[in-house]
Amino acid sequence: MSDSKLYPKMVFKAYTDNTFTKRRKSKSGEALEYTVLINPTTMDRSFSPMTTKSKHARSSNSSGGDGGLNPETYKFDLYFDGTGVAGEAMPGAKLAENFQSFVDTVYAYSGDSSKKMKANFVVMCFGSLEFTCKLSSLSANYLLFNRDGTPLRIKASCTFSSVKKEKPSEKKDDKGGTGPEPEPPLPQEPDNCHYVYVCPGDTPEDNAAKAKENDSPSLLTANRKPEDMKQKEKPAETELLYTPAY
Repeated sequence: MSDSKLYPKMVFKAYTDNTFTKRRKSKSGEALEYTVLINPTTMDRSFSPMTTKSKHARSSNSSGGDGGLNPETYKFDLYFDGTGVAGEAMPGAKLAENFQSFVDTVYAYSGDSSKKMKANFVVMCFGSLEFTCKLSSLSANYLLFNRDGTPLRIKASCTFSSVKKEKPSEKKDDKGGTGPEPEPPLPQEPDNCHYVYVCPGDTPEDNAAKAKENDSPSLLTANRKPEDMKQKEKPAETELLYTPAY
């Protein structure tokens, strides 16, 4: 997240993994993204070291050793208001739909029924701040209801934990896309094998006879081209096989 764009409203963008390169999308193919109705008035950003505990059986103190760093945490409250005091009035059903859009973005997309649902990785943007994180907890408090029982105001208490951005494991091609995976290395050539040349038209009985002649229970096909193997010149019209030598 390197650009210097400013976000006057808090924005959440959903991603599929911790490389933050592939956006999570809805059934319609749109990237899941949510812009809040009302910005939070405060946000607590917490840091804490991870210390090792004392080895003494009756001690509850830490040993003071360096155990690394815990993830950062971000805590704040968001208000979803449908009364119109903060802008456009929204009927109860519309407010509930708006809140669900927020949940789909920062938690898990409710419309994804084709596979197991997983919590989204999120980029949280506010002003000049951008955090790569994941939702730790979300508590919704319904504060006001319409006469028909639909909610008119929701307070969402949110806690997010920082996530370290990882580099994609796959290399990218010249066009910026992900290139094909490299071919696996050729299998190791067994030390206790010698080579036998078998004609392509040989029957299983012929192969069994050659195996018996070479004092081997079976012939195993080498999954590589003749030029990949260290050998003498191959006779014409033959296929290279090898057999364990006992």
